[in-house]
Parts: sequence; structure tokens; C-alpha cells
Amino acid sequence: MKRAVPLPAIVAAASTAQRSAQDEERRKLGARWPDLGYVFTTPVGTPIDPRNCTRVVQAGVRGGRSSGNPAA
Repeated sequence: MKRAVPLPAIVAAASTAQRSAQDEERRKLGARWPDLGYVFTTPVGTPIDPRNCTRVVQAGVRGGRSSGNPAA
């Protein structure tokens, strides 16, 4: 079941950018992309490890860069 969830413009823009990046990663991997239905994945389509996600978010909050987030 799909639901509509209202998002602030900045969140919608980030989501669109993420989708574009993921589409490019999916194109590069072709049939090797594991279509698991995740919104946020590693560059090879697998789920993001929660600890890595936490480190990236914490680095972003501090204003620093993280090797796990090339966009930071």
C-alpha cells in the first residue's frame, strides 16, 4: 500500500537527488543490482549498515565530512 506523506521542499529535493544517484548506481550495476526495495542503499544496492548511517548523520550534524558520505 502506498501513502502520500507531505514533505518540506528541502526534504523532497534531497529525496529526488538521492533517487537520481541511486538510479545511476543501478544503471552501472545492471542485472547485478539487488532490487530489494530500499530507498537508501550502499552503492551496490545493499542495505546501509545502521552504524554507518549513524556516523554519517552525526558527522553532518557536526558540520564535518565523513568518508561514508561523498556528498557531505
